Amino acid sequence: MLEAVEVIVSVISRYYLIERIYLTQSASCSYGQLRESMVQVYKEVLVFLCTAKKYISQNTAGEQPGSLGG
Repeated sequence: MLEAVEVIVSVISRYYLIERIYLTQSASCSYGQLRESMVQVYKEVLVFLCTAKKYISQNTAGEQPGSLGG
């Protein structure tokens, strides 16, 4: 799970730079396609993060405060 979060942080960082470089230049003919692709990537990132949060919440719901979790 920790490795996946690292990948997500990397993806967000890279796509931020891509947005700044390419999506501010709306004269490009592929602007719309790039924008749609980036929206899809961000959507998948959010879905993954929501799934990870749900997974972590379920696995820690029964633990007592201060426990080591197994």
